[in-house]
Amino acid sequence: MVALTLEEYESINPETTVKFRGQDLKYWTPNHYTENRARCLFGKGAMWERETVRWISSMDEDDLFVDIGANVGTYSVFAAANKLEVIAIEPESSNYSALNRNIKINDFDSQIT
Repeated sequence: MVALTLEEYESINPETTVKFRGQDLKYWTPNHYTENRARCLFGKGAMWERETVRWISSMDEDDLFVDIGANVGTYSVFAAANKLEVIAIEPESSNYSALNRNIKINDFDSQIT
C-alpha cells in the first residue's frame, strides 16, 4: 500500500471554494472544466445563467427548490446556502457522485435530498 501526502491527495481530489454574497461555497473540482464552471458561475469571470441565480436568490427561506438534472449540484449547493430545502435529481452516475461530494463538503446532508 502506498501512502499519499495531504498535498498529493488534494491534487487528486481538489476542491474550489468560491465566495458569493458573503458565503463560501465549496465544489469538488476534479478537472479544469468543473473548476472553471464553479469560478465563473459565482466567482470571477463572466457569470453564467444570471437569471437562474437571481431566481434562486428571490426565493424565501425554507422554500422547496427541486433541481431536476442537478448535474454536480452547483445550483443545489447555492440554494441550500440560501436556506432552501432542496431535492436534487441526477441520473448520470459520475455526476451523481460529484453531487454527493459537493453536498458532503458543504455539510448540507440534512438540507439536500
